[in-house]
Amino acid sequence: MEPAKIIEGKKWQWAGKIAVTAIFLYLANRSIRGSDLTQVWSKVTFFPVVLTLAFSIAGFLLQARRWQIILAHDSFPSGYRIALKTVLWGNTLAFITPGRVGEFLRGLEVDTHRKGDSVIAVIVEKAYIVGTTALIGLLCFAGNIFIVQKTPRVNEVVLLCMIILLALFVAAVFWKRDIVKEKHAFMKYIARAWKMFPRLYTFAGQRALLYSLLIHGILILQTALLFRMFGSTDMLVNYLAAGQAYAFMIFIPFSIANIGIREYSFALFLSSGAIAETLEGPVSSISLGASMMILGANIFFPAFVGLIWELVDSRGRGRDGEGRKTTRRRDDATTRRH
Repeated sequence: MEPAKIIEGKKWQWAGKIAVTAIFLYLANRSIRGSDLTQVWSKVTFFPVVLTLAFSIAGFLLQARRWQIILAHDSFPSGYRIALKTVLWGNTLAFITPGRVGEFLRGLEVDTHRKGDSVIAVIVEKAYIVGTTALIGLLCFAGNIFIVQKTPRVNEVVLLCMIILLALFVAAVFWKRDIVKEKHAFMKYIARAWKMFPRLYTFAGQRALLYSLLIHGILILQTALLFRMFGSTDMLVNYLAAGQAYAFMIFIPFSIANIGIREYSFALFLSSGAIAETLEGPVSSISLGASMMILGANIFFPAFVGLIWELVDSRGRGRDGEGRKTTRRRDDATTRRH
């Protein structure tokens, strides 16, 4: 299916995402007053902002390395420059297409003869992201139960055990090679993605997993530092809350750039149990401040860089094309004279 048709078919999702974004923005920020917004702005300081941008840059450099590993594993052109540019360009496409579908089209120009495989490669990378986010979220949930609360509740321990068993089952599925059977047309596409997935027992799979853990660890540390800047001083508590919040967000990916849902998730886990006792400001303002900084550093900033990079490359390709046309005309004229 052509990208234009995919985008056309997704337009109804765009309206739905706008509605969901507005709902969660209201739920997360309905208690914020003008004085709270002033307090949020007053807590912004130079060093944490610079550190936030540095973490953002480091995260995207590592994301490009993970994407490069997946491209190389599936025999795509896999230079680091190609990987970095397409990762950044994917962020730009996510803003100009309904439902962030453009992010899945970022690799179309990597190999124009394998456009379908390039989309599947992005899905493969997303599987690593979701798996890593869920795993670290599970560990943070366990840390919150046994370290922060100190007196674990029975229902939470039971829930933790059930999640661990489910995680072990999923890990076993991803470890096994030929579990997907191509009995139906739809399953052929699933099998195609399955064959492109770097297994965890391979070197490529282990490297992709390692980079995924590093990337998500940087994101959580970045968020924990922002929580600290806006009034939550216990870094361990901040880290555990951020890890749980990001794991929660993968189950509700319905808003634009997670706006609204991010604030709601941050507030949900910052205000739970013993965590709330460590806060030095309103949980709503801490959540809003951290979320806006994450939005700017990790979403707007790379999207802007990706757009500028693509525009510069497009102009360069245009000049090269004109140069080739001029040379061709000169060669034709020379041939005619002789």
